[in-house]
Amino acid sequence: IRSTSERLIKLAEKQQRITTQLESTPQTVAAELSTVLRRVTETVTETFPNAEIVVEAEFESPVMVPPRIELAISELVTNAIEHADVDAGRVDVTVETTDGEVSIRIADVGPGIPEMEIDVLGTEEGPLFHGRGVGLWIAYWVVTHVGGSLEFEGNVPRGSVVTIRIPRGFES
Repeated sequence: IRSTSERLIKLAEKQQRITTQLESTPQTVAAELSTVLRRVTETVTETFPNAEIVVEAEFESPVMVPPRIELAISELVTNAIEHADVDAGRVDVTVETTDGEVSIRIADVGPGIPEMEIDVLGTEEGPLFHGRGVGLWIAYWVVTHVGGSLEFEGNVPRGSVVTIRIPRGFES
């Protein structure tokens, strides 16, 4: 009963974050992605001390990203580790910036994201067709709210790759 209650409280908190995000006007803020990724890594490894998160990125200056980009990245990294079918999940995060966009690639070596979980994004959830959790939804809404996208592909030899693509505003 206690674990179910705790899970429901976490789900309600995530739902509140989604509602807040969707009610706000789309906007971006200048952020140091190195700082964002360091906080995500620290937070996730506190919960999953055996997890390995490897960040590869070159950072030149702050970039314009959604205010809740840290939440979106954290949800994707956490999902990758939670669903890993090995003792310690490994997640590789790669960041690339171009004149037109910021690309954040999150790759894992787990069992992969079921097609239904991907297909349900962007549709109305219903009693017969819904995902198992809200982590992908949170990332999807944060990113698409500012005109970005999530792309999904398989990882070789196994696992999933989720790429966040956000139009790049300007450097501060």
